[in-house]
Amino acid sequence: MKPLLKIAFLSIACFSCFCINNAAGSEDVIPGSQKIDRENSIINPIILTGIKKTDDIRESQKEYIRKSYEGYGILGYIYTMHDGKYIQIISIRNDQGQEKLIYFDMTDIYRKLGKSRDKKTRQDIKRLIEDHKPLEKEPTESV
Repeated sequence: MKPLLKIAFLSIACFSCFCINNAAGSEDVIPGSQKIDRENSIINPIILTGIKKTDDIRESQKEYIRKSYEGYGILGYIYTMHDGKYIQIISIRNDQGQEKLIYFDMTDIYRKLGKSRDKKTRQDIKRLIEDHKPLEKEPTESV
């Protein structure tokens, strides 16, 4: 009987640890658009999904910022590369003057849209890729 209790206890303990770990590392998903990442950085950027054309990129980014950073407005865009990935950084600021940098991984979007049958889309992606230059120094947020 004791071996069965040990097995049951270990099973419950392992399952509990698994559930706690998944809850702590879980990500929110905005249906059909993008993943919200709690530790957004150049190393761990947001990955947009559901992008069908180049116009969807900006709209999806604006929607993400509107939902995740209420009261913030877009200041500007930075195009860079990090570890072979195309990263787009959006600088935002609220009415109190707090500024944040939001990092988006554009690699898969560029790869997908770069194979589009639409010539204009392919040209737009080529131009966007040319805008990406490696950063000499990682941008920092103002506090």
